[in-house]
Amino acid sequence: MNEVKKVFYYALRTLETFFFVFIAALAIVNMTMLVQYKILNRPVPTCMGFSYVKILSGSMEPTLDTGDVAICKAQDEYSVGDAVLFEEGTHLVLHRIVDIADDGSFITKGDANNVKDENTVMPEDVHGTLFYRIRGFGDTLTFATSWMGAFWLVLAALFIFLAMDMGIDLLKESISNGSAKG
Repeated sequence: MNEVKKVFYYALRTLETFFFVFIAALAIVNMTMLVQYKILNRPVPTCMGFSYVKILSGSMEPTLDTGDVAICKAQDEYSVGDAVLFEEGTHLVLHRIVDIADDGSFITKGDANNVKDENTVMPEDVHGTLFYRIRGFGDTLTFATSWMGAFWLVLAALFIFLAMDMGIDLLKESISNGSAKG
């Protein structure tokens, strides 16, 4: 029985380490993006060339639905067929490049739209191409990035970490008591 407890003890210690590393990495990514957005006033904060946006309209259906999260990756070049994230005035748009104008600007269109976008997009206004889609995660992301969401996430992570730590201590004590008896 003591051997089983030791296996659980080391498994729980390993899980605790992975959990801590995951939470620390998530915190670093969030802080990096927060500094870029709030302090450096970048409209699309990035981490290692990736950014994410919540899809607010159905203009890219069925590729992207309202409420999805689009992960975008910055590229050196963009071509016809790429779904790209770009600035249009004060907001961000994720539409597909359908043609390239003579001046090198992109002509874009939402997959669900019947007509091309009114304005062309200059390559320097593009922040990346669609890399991955997370279906329906937008509302969760919106909550998680709010002050209340951040509070509850930190509280949940702290609770999980403390519960794991208590479990490790109980297993360690149980193993020690079992060794003392034998």
